[in-house]
Amino acid sequence: MLLERSELTKEDRESQLYNDFEHFRQHNGESIHDYYVRFAKLINDMRNIKMTMSKLQLNSKFVNNMLPEWGRFVTAVKLNRGLRDSNYDQLYTYLKQHETHAKENKMILERFSQPTVDPLALLSNVSNPQHYSPSSSASSSTQIPPPLAESSSPAEDLIENLTNTLALLTQSYRTFFPQTNNQLRTSSNAKNQATVQDGRVVVQNVQGRPI
Repeated sequence: MLLERSELTKEDRESQLYNDFEHFRQHNGESIHDYYVRFAKLINDMRNIKMTMSKLQLNSKFVNNMLPEWGRFVTAVKLNRGLRDSNYDQLYTYLKQHETHAKENKMILERFSQPTVDPLALLSNVSNPQHYSPSSSASSSTQIPPPLAESSSPAEDLIENLTNTLALLTQSYRTFFPQTNNQLRTSSNAKNQATVQDGRVVVQNVQGRPI
């Protein structure tokens, strides 16, 4: 049986669509909206030739083939919405709300995938309050659903570990350098004198008594 406006038979077209469905995934740099539009078009083409799949199959294909930066939000949507009762339109609407945070996750992954990384630039980015951090995202449960540790993906673990590491680096940076500057200012004060004794810096007044 030939399909209208096509030289492919129904069987050939069905085989082609099954193959497209099998290899369907989100492209690198593709927005969730464009990903959703492509998926909806594919499913519509399948339905036009009476191909049927369960709701669970469609939903699983949609959420399980998104880019790594969406990992924690995919986990949340599975727990909060479920894949049996929802449809992929509802899943898309839910995930779309977290696109900004997914982009921030992508920035972290890309920054640490580079061969060389400037530590000072990373500290500057982490210190910027506009960037994603665990404390800011956890303030609103509606913005970032909490993931479960046992169901986290390698990409989610990487993001969490990198965020925690950068937070510690930032804290150390802010704690260490102000102390060094204070010591330098103290040693240059006309009323004090800094000396090194047994590897330690000792500040003395002009009478020679340790402070």
